[in-house]
Amino acid sequence: MPVRMAPSAFRVRDASRAQTALLVVLLVTSPIVVTAVLVYRAALGLSWVDAIYFVVTTITTVGYGDIALGDAPAWTKVFGVFIMLAGAASIAAIFGLITEFIIRREIGNLLQRTNKNMRDHIVLCGLGKVGHRTLEHLLTLKEQVVAVEVKSECRFVEEARHLGVEVVVGDMRNESTLERARVEHAKAIVAVSDNDLANIEAVVHARSVKPEIRVVVRLFDQSLARKLAATMDFGSAFSMSHLAAPAFAMAAVDPSIVSSFYVKDQLMLNLELVIAAGSKLDGAGPELIEGPGGASVLFHECVGGGHSFHPRHDLVFGAGDKIIISTTQERLPGIYQLNRAG
Repeated sequence: MPVRMAPSAFRVRDASRAQTALLVVLLVTSPIVVTAVLVYRAALGLSWVDAIYFVVTTITTVGYGDIALGDAPAWTKVFGVFIMLAGAASIAAIFGLITEFIIRREIGNLLQRTNKNMRDHIVLCGLGKVGHRTLEHLLTLKEQVVAVEVKSECRFVEEARHLGVEVVVGDMRNESTLERARVEHAKAIVAVSDNDLANIEAVVHARSVKPEIRVVVRLFDQSLARKLAATMDFGSAFSMSHLAAPAFAMAAVDPSIVSSFYVKDQLMLNLELVIAAGSKLDGAGPELIEGPGGASVLFHECVGGGHSFHPRHDLVFGAGDKIIISTTQERLPGIYQLNRAG
């Protein structure tokens, strides 16, 4: 992945702050203007139009000289000094905030502009905890990713940008947001926000733009996930509760189960064993476990160090060695029996 300067140096605050500050300045300035018009109309005997005209020229420091305070009472001149200073400060603040708002908006648009030459990337919608972990794995796989997140203040947005990932801030349900993510040139879209409807809308739009794009959806409702995967030809639709439930249940029942997953409707368990001295596995090889079927040795680690994935069948286990086996729940008793000492 090409190394780029992380755009965090150009941190963009929420533009609503500038709008709020501008509103506050206007609310503070308005009473001053109204009071000045009333005072000058009464003190100088001006008409309403002339009083407004004089206040505006004073605040904007134009001062044509056709109306002046040279012969006015001292208190009126002191009040005029206050109006000049307050007006100059207000005008400076208003123009400064307007400029800041424009600059922030333009910088925000610049940061959200993706690489126009990017092709075969993955659009990741949702940068919550699940999205962030998914992003880390995708980067480990050397994939190019464009992330989409609706909340600019999400802490993972800045972390993603530090990793050199393009981040588009916007609602993934909007076509314009996915267009900025270059979904028409992406090879896959992964929608993992905590909003089922938003995830579905995003991937449906992606399919309408590019029918062959691979789709992966996170859903909380397992029945909905199954129906979508079957009826809408989604690449993968996962229910997080459905995936997590076996892991929680097996962790409570058997601490040797390190993870679990489904293959179709079959629950597969990853079992970690330490070879017991004097057991049938002590001095045997992977074929003793895999022979009957329904089990596979994924990993072997020797007591003295060294490890291998999918070890060869001529490997011999020794007491204290650690192995990880992928198997079904039905095969567990038989495997435990093989590893029973004596």
